[in-house]
Amino acid sequence: MYNLTFYISGPMTGYKDFNYPAFIAAEKELRKLGCINILNPAKIDHQDTVWENCIRRAIALMMGADVLILLPGWDKSKGAVLEVDIALKVGMSVTTLEIFKELVK
Repeated sequence: MYNLTFYISGPMTGYKDFNYPAFIAAEKELRKLGCINILNPAKIDHQDTVWENCIRRAIALMMGADVLILLPGWDKSKGAVLEVDIALKVGMSVTTLEIFKELVK
């Protein structure tokens, strides 16, 4: 079990269903790996879909994390790139889901 808080970051804009299925699947994978505290931006109330408002809510949620877990395509997402930049500047660990899975095998 990991006594850290993980935040899932990845692309949403332009994806079917805002890519929520990938975020939900990543959360399930992290739980199987022993992660308990997972912050998933796909679970934020996104009735307001204005990008600037969504990213503000996501970043506020992310600030409670120790580790940023990146989904495929994160590097082409304006929001995820911003999240990575902020995470690195405030001293969070940042890794991809695939690398994390290899590390904890």
